Amino acid sequence: MITLAVDNDKAGLGFIEKLKNKNIKFNIDLPPLENNQEKMDWNDFLKQKKPLT
Repeated sequence: MITLAVDNDKAGLGFIEKLKNKNIKFNIDLPPLENNQEKMDWNDFLKQKKPLT
């Protein structure tokens, strides 16, 4: 099974739609949007969740 872990933004969502139109089966893993955000980058999300040392 293919899992797409793309950014939750216009480009990432567009990529998902292109693959859906080609009937390719996959799971989607998007970083969550928080506080009325319009987009979320995986790197930024992971930096927010990582405890500072």
